[in-house]
Amino acid sequence: MFSFEKQGGRIREERQMKTYRKVLEDCELADLGFSGQWYTWERGRLVSNNIRERLDRGVANPKWWDLFSNFEELGRSLQGWSKREKKSRDQRAYELNRRLCELGECKIFEDVLEEITGIKIELNLEADKEEIYWEQRAN
Repeated sequence: MFSFEKQGGRIREERQMKTYRKVLEDCELADLGFSGQWYTWERGRLVSNNIRERLDRGVANPKWWDLFSNFEELGRSLQGWSKREKKSRDQRAYELNRRLCELGECKIFEDVLEEITGIKIELNLEADKEEIYWEQRAN
């Protein structure tokens, strides 16, 4: 939607972003916002070739907002509940995601990219452990 939602790589044409915003406006669609990492897509492990963008976006029309007027409050409640319920089992993954969000706000340097890569590897390992846990419970 906006040029500040991308870091690195070729600059998006303002005309394309303006057209996208106009389509959302014409369809009466509003951005639902987000929580977590600002950039939802990333490529390149070096400062010289790193590109990060916010590509994922949820939108809703006025009818949806009327049906789910407490969406933001519900989202906060669910986040709080899930954090409390899973805290002991998922503490490591939670901390890794928190750090990843912090790094997402940082200016990209080699050491930052190295830490991001390490965290993503650790998160994949945590996800594998979780998958194995549920597979074992299913049997």
